[in-house]
Amino acid sequence: IIIKPLRVWLVSGVVVGTIGLISAWPWIGPLIASRLKDVDNLTIRVKLWEAAVAIFSENPILGVGIGNYPQYHMEAIRNHLIGPFDEFSGTGIDRISVSESTYFQMAAESGILGLTTFAVMMLAFFLLVYRGFRQSGSDSQKGLFVAVGLGGLNYMTNSLTITAYTHF
Repeated sequence: IIIKPLRVWLVSGVVVGTIGLISAWPWIGPLIASRLKDVDNLTIRVKLWEAAVAIFSENPILGVGIGNYPQYHMEAIRNHLIGPFDEFSGTGIDRISVSESTYFQMAAESGILGLTTFAVMMLAFFLLVYRGFRQSGSDSQKGLFVAVGLGGLNYMTNSLTITAYTHF
């Protein structure tokens, strides 16, 4: 059951967002259409994920170190025969320094220890949000904990197809 004031805000946000999207469609519609036609976007991501998995398979416990992914990226592509990268002419692939997935890049850079640490941190985050929600007294506090939890869930979902961090 959604709290009544939160429900009003959610419905208002959906209505305003829909009106904004409809108003902006003449400008963003062609951009979205061209992006969806770009099949290379998906194929290159899969190849970048393969490179990250190859780096991880060579360094499964500790990884190659935070921020060291770019140094191992091209070597993994060559050694594991990943490609071809027809999306780039010549040596354009050398410019890419991320795997386009936070989880794959984290595995390559920090290994199983880093992934385990991240999983424990995210579990602790969601447990704290849940406890805060259960212990909060007012509806506004509950709404805040719901928003924070949904923000964390959004971060984790987006991290599937983007690298949410590069170098600290």
